[in-house]
Amino acid sequence: LALAGSSDYEKFISEFTGTDRDVTDYLGEVILGRQNDEVRRFLLWSSVLDRMSAELVNYVLSIDSAQAMLEHLEDKSLFIIPLDRNRIRYRYHHLFGDFLRNALNKEYPGKTEKICRRACTWYVEHGNYQEAINYALIAKDYSQALDLIARISKKLILESGENWTLLNWVQQLPDGYVLKRPEIGLAYSWSLIFNRQPGKAREQLEQLECYCQQHAKTLSPDLLEQLRSGIKIDQFLVEAVCDNTF
Repeated sequence: LALAGSSDYEKFISEFTGTDRDVTDYLGEVILGRQNDEVRRFLLWSSVLDRMSAELVNYVLSIDSAQAMLEHLEDKSLFIIPLDRNRIRYRYHHLFGDFLRNALNKEYPGKTEKICRRACTWYVEHGNYQEAINYALIAKDYSQALDLIARISKKLILESGENWTLLNWVQQLPDGYVLKRPEIGLAYSWSLIFNRQPGKAREQLEQLECYCQQHAKTLSPDLLEQLRSGIKIDQFLVEAVCDNTF
């Protein structure tokens, strides 16, 4: 793609050196600079999305031409990869996607957060809470992220065993933020235990105990009992891990 616009092939190739990041940035600038405004804007704005479908992109970017644009990008070999045989879902090559996101943040400050909030809304409406949480965190919409994590945290770790997923989400929240929803803190301590981090789990459980003492009169009796029972179970598991009996 880059050679197509160069008359001096030898000079171009001699400049084609460096790390993957150097090469990607160089080619990205050359290729992106040759697109018309509509394609260029689509590339930049859609790069925020990890996986794309026409329906998602239309909603997030407030357009109705996503399918035709995705097919155009694939036809022009613009580093877009179909994820299924029916060409319904796509993603950008990860290096090109990184380049586009960096360029987006420079040219359209704040646009990433706006796009992520709309992507979060779309995924919530389609019942995909895990994807919605990922976009809420990127957008730094921590209140929305907390509400969604609280909705699925128990099922996530008890039925799916996705302890690492929960750890990753909680670690993206501001310090102390998880105590705004203590049920998440309880699930978080469980995940820490099963990832062999008993010290951090013990600290989290101590914070939860203090929370229960401070809010005993305002929490519902059912939630308070649930938290206290969960704390006792997790404390037992922490000691079992430390004694190498679990």
